[in-house]
Amino acid sequence: MSKISNSTRDGKLIRVEIILDKYISDSIRGVGNKKGLGKLVGHIYCLPKRRLIDQINGFPSGIKSDYIAFLPLEEAKMGTNNGSAIFINKKSIVFISEIFENESKGLGLKDGQVNYPFVKKPIIRVKIEVPFYTITGDLHCASSQRFIDLLDEGKRFLAVTKAEIFSTSSNKKQEISFLALNKEQIVFLEEV
Repeated sequence: MSKISNSTRDGKLIRVEIILDKYISDSIRGVGNKKGLGKLVGHIYCLPKRRLIDQINGFPSGIKSDYIAFLPLEEAKMGTNNGSAIFINKKSIVFISEIFENESKGLGLKDGQVNYPFVKKPIIRVKIEVPFYTITGDLHCASSQRFIDLLDEGKRFLAVTKAEIFSTSSNKKQEISFLALNKEQIVFLEEV
């Protein structure tokens, strides 16, 4: 199994599921995907004391997300691709959700110790339309931030918690405690 980064690191690997837009998933699979978007499962390396959303947005290092165009994914699995290290163009990602091992609720929905820097923020419940999915969940704004400011800031991915994901192609519903949503994939969103 190939690795993107060396094994002498202090951070952690986070297991994730990545939903890709249809065009990219078809080219990876080599066949038409009439039911919707492609799915990759693998691991993203996070630096020490960094959340997944910080890692994929390039923060808090101050590097804007747009300058880091590709996301490394270790042990990537999709179709016939089984366990190799790949780089994914961030523009092709619809959303990323963390896969929590042996946890029924996930970090955002469970009381107890939080293993990353935590700042309590006002919550806005939203309904978001992206290709093949309707997502209802919570966005977190800084106390002085307006809803539109959150959408217009320089980060490519929005953190959505307590997310309910409805697949319009399969009519299946799934609940996820956290997902990182690519703002470029949003068709529209509204407060609910």
